Amino acid sequence: PGSLPPGYEAPEAVHAISVFAALRAANPEEVAGVIEIIEPLPALTAAGLAARRTGLLIATVSAAAIFMALLAVVRRGDRIITERARDLNQAYDELKRSENIREDLTRMIIHDLRNPLAAISASLDLMKMAGTTPEKQDHFTGLARDASNRMSTLIDDLLTVSRIESGELELKREDISIPQLILDRVEGFRPQLASEQKTLEIDCPPELRAALDGELIARVLDNLIGNAVKYIESGSGQITIRAHQSRSQIVISVLDNGIGIPDAYKEAVFEKFVQVPADEADVRRGTGLGLAFCRMVVEAHDGRIEAKNAPGSGTEFIIRIPAR
Repeated sequence: PGSLPPGYEAPEAVHAISVFAALRAANPEEVAGVIEIIEPLPALTAAGLAARRTGLLIATVSAAAIFMALLAVVRRGDRIITERARDLNQAYDELKRSENIREDLTRMIIHDLRNPLAAISASLDLMKMAGTTPEKQDHFTGLARDASNRMSTLIDDLLTVSRIESGELELKREDISIPQLILDRVEGFRPQLASEQKTLEIDCPPELRAALDGELIARVLDNLIGNAVKYIESGSGQITIRAHQSRSQIVISVLDNGIGIPDAYKEAVFEKFVQVPADEADVRRGTGLGLAFCRMVVEAHDGRIEAKNAPGSGTEFIIRIPAR
């Protein structure tokens, strides 16, 4: 080992292997000499270079794979963290929105229940003060009954919306007369219309009939007519209720010449607890539940309801229900 023996010249710069063999003397324990055989191995040089290249390549590829794997893990972790942060922010926003809705709903329900209760209490007090004549008693009893009916309607709307959303409401369809249904609902508004000098017209063929849940559709008409009465001017306010069959649909519309609904809210008013802001319609009051109730009931009949601008001014609510 070491440098090659003097006088040996390799044909090129290659690895060489040296083999040593001992020469024994007559006494086997004595060594007479050593024969050294030197042989160049070009293949060993190539193999060494190839091994180095292969090792370097494997190390490079392994490092790159490890880096890419770590990068993918980091990116996935960053994406997961970002998504979780976004979900948490959305959940927080929804929680705040729900809390605001709950507070607004509580205030609106208290407001809407307080007015009828105040009307009932005032009617009872006036009955005591005004004497016991039948005419006066009937008048104040009627006021108290109307206030009680408003409270009952609000509670019924809340319960019905809850049942529809939970899938517990089953329609009780029956063959009903559409003009009679409209007339029955209008009769409840006649005294208010007369006292406020507002007019109401009905345009409906007498033979029009449909299979509907009469009680729910009646409450839908109550909401639409009540809104129209509320938002038209005394003395010049006019409401028109039309109904007809168009091919396979029953179409009912309630049209008024009131203050109208801004275009930005024509879809939103059918959502729960949505109301037109006071600065755009300062006479609008309520829980924002009536039109949501109407939409749910109409959609439960496989129909749809929409709000449009009435000719000139005002609003037209149109109900389309399959004529089964």
